[in-house]
Amino acid sequence: MVGKRVCTAALCAMLICTTLLAAGCSDKDEPTAKGTAQEWSQLVDEADDLAAMGEDLAESEELEYFVRQAVLLQQMKEFFDRNTPYPAVRIIAACKIAAGDTEEEAFEQAEDAAVREPAALWYAEKHGIEVSDDRLARWIEEYNAFKDQVLYESVCKEVGISAEVFNRYIQRQYRMLCIMDLANKTDEKVNEEAIVAEYKESSEYKTLKRLMESCEELYRSGGDSDLEKVLAADIWY
Repeated sequence: MVGKRVCTAALCAMLICTTLLAAGCSDKDEPTAKGTAQEWSQLVDEADDLAAMGEDLAESEELEYFVRQAVLLQQMKEFFDRNTPYPAVRIIAACKIAAGDTEEEAFEQAEDAAVREPAALWYAEKHGIEVSDDRLARWIEEYNAFKDQVLYESVCKEVGISAEVFNRYIQRQYRMLCIMDLANKTDEKVNEEAIVAEYKESSEYKTLKRLMESCEELYRSGGDSDLEKVLAADIWY
């Protein structure tokens, strides 16, 4: 891998891989929101606005668009006290449908993107790959990712959005890429495709698949700006 190519192009391409997808226990309390119903509705509106914005995006606007999407994803993630793939599904599906894909195509791509991070985390746990903060910092330095981060932060400043929120998102992406890189260095036959394929044989993936189907149902209902409806949906780890 080459730093700039991996950390900018790859991250923009995979945008919303993520997040939110660490599995939780079934006996957790009911999910609660950290904000108001009005604030959640505003985030959903922003997701639709971003999707519409991406329909006719100039090349010079792509980095800003990526940063805006990443910040919105992180804000949606942090809005709740429980993990769910819904923010990733919501943003990816809206963007793909606005770009002209069918709903079926959009949700297939949403799952392809959303599976990458949980697959990497699952693989790391199963195969004893530890990525401490120090190890991650060395990986980031090795691939000169700090240079990209400065660029991202400058974009955040230009458009008036939180660089702190963006950095919380980007650190998760770097950790995922670091896991995949370390796995490949241990065994060159192990790449992203192999990791995802192995993960899809696990019980953890069955849980994700079920939640993704519920996420799709919630999105198709057209009522996901209703916070109570989101909290009641079967989309939570």
